[in-house]
Amino acid sequence: MPIKSPVRATVPPPGPAAGTRGRTYRLLLTNAMKLAEDGRLVTVAEVASAAGVSRATAYRYFGSRGELISAIVGESLGPVRRFESRKVDGRERLQELFTRTFPRFRQFEPHMRAALQLSLEHWALERSGQIDEEPYRRGHRVAILSRTAAPLKSKMPHSEYRRLLCALSLVFGIE
Repeated sequence: MPIKSPVRATVPPPGPAAGTRGRTYRLLLTNAMKLAEDGRLVTVAEVASAAGVSRATAYRYFGSRGELISAIVGESLGPVRRFESRKVDGRERLQELFTRTFPRFRQFEPHMRAALQLSLEHWALERSGQIDEEPYRRGHRVAILSRTAAPLKSKMPHSEYRRLLCALSLVFGIE
């Protein structure tokens, strides 16, 4: 059975780092994170209201719900996406990945549910030809797992390595 090509996951652009734009971006993102704590899909307008800025200002930073959710997930899972193990053994690397990242998944689980909800909504709209924005896509776990399990690649047949990544992806699928 052939493996599908990897999904191109949505990656948020870096927000402004400093100055007034940096402070406004952080204010909006902080409020978005708070609003998303209940796991529902927040809108740019709701975030603007909670942050006390105009909708026009908020839309300059987050042009769509996809961009907003992408920034929320980027903030939530940034350390997971950047995880690099220094261990040499593939099994130890995977164990370290799970040990270090699962607490973060638990902490930001409502935010991940909102991302899943948006990706499913966009998938359905895209299939029906009704989507009017760039679709939000999940899928960072494939890159994270491939990087972490890399030492096992040379020790296994390609088909078994791909099966391992698929199986681990189900366990690590909350991203």
